[in-house]
Amino acid sequence: SYDELKTNSRKTQWRIQQFLGKEIPGELATLNKVDNPNKLNEISLVSRQMLEPFFKDKNEELYEFLEAHPGPWMEQRPFPRFLAEL
Repeated sequence: SYDELKTNSRKTQWRIQQFLGKEIPGELATLNKVDNPNKLNEISLVSRQMLEPFFKDKNEELYEFLEAHPGPWMEQRPFPRFLAEL
């Protein structure tokens, strides 16, 4: 949870790594504090290259689900695809 991320970022990172079955370099602890001059505004290329294959099939399932279960008329349709710009 976000609360756990704020209070115990190392445990959160461990949980994410266990879920993905991969060790991810770096630290969640201080990279994105508002006042940090090294604040990251987007995911690193290495992280994207590691995560994209993991989410590819799940994204396809999401697109199929959204097409089969259209929501209210004001929702964007078709749902825009996530584009990889690696």
